[in-house]
Amino acid sequence: MGRMKMILVTGLLLFGVAVIGVDPAPADPAPQVTPDPESPIDTLTRIFAPHLSETKSSSPLEPVYCGVDIMAMVKSTWSRMSPELRQHIPDVYRPFEFRDKGANSEQGAEVCDAFLDSTHFRVHYSTDPAHLPPGFPDLQMVRDLATHLETAYMYHRDVSGMGVALPDGDYGGGQDLIDCYFYKLNDGLFGYAHGVGRGETACDHTRWGYIAVTTDFGTYDAASQLRLTSEHEYFHILQYAHSSVESSWFMESTARNSEFHVWPDFAVPRGAWAWMRHPYFPLWDGTGYHKYAPHFWLYLEAHHGRDFVTRIWDRCCHAEFETALISEIDELGVDLDATLMDFAVWNYFSGERDDGNHYDPVYGLPAVFQQASYTSYPLLSTALSGGTIARPAGSNYIRFMGPASRNNLQLTFDGHPDMVGERAVVVLGVNEWGHRSWVLEPDTDGNVELIVPDWGLFDYVTLVVANFWNAPDDSISLHYTYSAAEIEQATEVTDPAKLVNCAPNPFGNSTRVVYYSPRDGSTSTIRVYDTAGRLVRTLIDEPVFTGLHQVVWDGKDQHGRMAATGIYLIRLENGPHQHTRKVMFVR
Repeated sequence: MGRMKMILVTGLLLFGVAVIGVDPAPADPAPQVTPDPESPIDTLTRIFAPHLSETKSSSPLEPVYCGVDIMAMVKSTWSRMSPELRQHIPDVYRPFEFRDKGANSEQGAEVCDAFLDSTHFRVHYSTDPAHLPPGFPDLQMVRDLATHLETAYMYHRDVSGMGVALPDGDYGGGQDLIDCYFYKLNDGLFGYAHGVGRGETACDHTRWGYIAVTTDFGTYDAASQLRLTSEHEYFHILQYAHSSVESSWFMESTARNSEFHVWPDFAVPRGAWAWMRHPYFPLWDGTGYHKYAPHFWLYLEAHHGRDFVTRIWDRCCHAEFETALISEIDELGVDLDATLMDFAVWNYFSGERDDGNHYDPVYGLPAVFQQASYTSYPLLSTALSGGTIARPAGSNYIRFMGPASRNNLQLTFDGHPDMVGERAVVVLGVNEWGHRSWVLEPDTDGNVELIVPDWGLFDYVTLVVANFWNAPDDSISLHYTYSAAEIEQATEVTDPAKLVNCAPNPFGNSTRVVYYSPRDGSTSTIRVYDTAGRLVRTLIDEPVFTGLHQVVWDGKDQHGRMAATGIYLIRLENGPHQHTRKVMFVR
């Protein structure tokens, strides 16, 4: 089969002041068996009718905390559900038309016999000993819940742009307030929300709703979880005001994301161990490891603004979620495939590998788990085992620890032709100065080859395989093998520091400047001057690795203004070495 060969010239060089932590190097990998996520029917059986299942679930999945998730599973599987299981599904989770007590039944309204009003909410609570709020007859926790709900209300009205939830009129509370039922929920749930009626908003399909919050958070800190759950469920009824037909993953992951914004001092990445240990499962899988994972939205907001999620929900008034997401990022001049590739790289620099340039440390995300790590070579054609090969919108991370030598590392990747255009392959070289990345485009057979120069200069090299959103989801197409070997150094450039090429030249939009650095850690400075010797722009002024690098000039000056048409001088300075090239910029 044919193979594309790429040597060093491509790559993005980033430097941070922090020394990046290195994972302990395990032995060559043994097969790892990871349970598949449960099907929705299996999950519902485990929660509501465990006696109908022959075996207890041993899946390490995050528990189901939110009833909105259960409602979505019930709705999507009701027609396939056995009569025995149906009878065990409580009314509150059933589709309205299949409720024993009708569409307007609400368990909270039956249990709660007292209430406390705030400006926009009526918090219903119970004086029944089985459902008493903590500390009763002291109602401090009831008042705290009302205060937290008002905080969520004001944040989304004044800051996030999601708007406000509509009151439900005569339903439930009998007042023009948003109803919240505060009682002990069954099945280990922290809360749920219902969008139950149409209302007047900017969206064509809108609902007002009510929420429920449990009085029993088990082993979790009640004060923190009361804040987070009230925000999570309130965000759900804001979602219903935009669209009531979106995927469970989209609803739950964006609701979890909102917790980090409203309560940054209390939000924790609950369940993050599951997301980051299983990056190879589909990001959008609403039944598995990423059910409550907000890290995709944290990444997108870091790149495109804190209101990114709100903009997607606004588009969901008139479009399905995936269409809304693609339309939004298209307008930003990027595409979903490139976004998923960069997201996979961001995830690598989390936890102990955080370099200060990726996720905000306040989120407390652990390091993404690597599916394999190697220390002895040559490594002959090898495949991941135990069901860990990345699926659509999933990623793999394979690490190669190198010897203290200046030899090169030759990596080969053999994929499948069906994955051409559906997968990105990125190689990361990491050391104390930062990291270097090579983005590789598979050839028509789905294969790539890369020679990593001066391998011993890196603490480790990691192969990142990122599958795109709509990649084929079959084992044959997704399968790939890889190999690695240490080869003797064959330096392609032996000159002192020099500008190797500026292309295109002449140029109208941008020109790529390829330059060579002769010494590790030496500072390379590249400046653009006009023919009168006036400084136009400094493109780079920082220490770099030995070898070839590249930087792009987009024709703008130091102040972001477009330069005039004409001839410019691009000058490289590295220690005693200087080299200058002429370029022609045509507007």
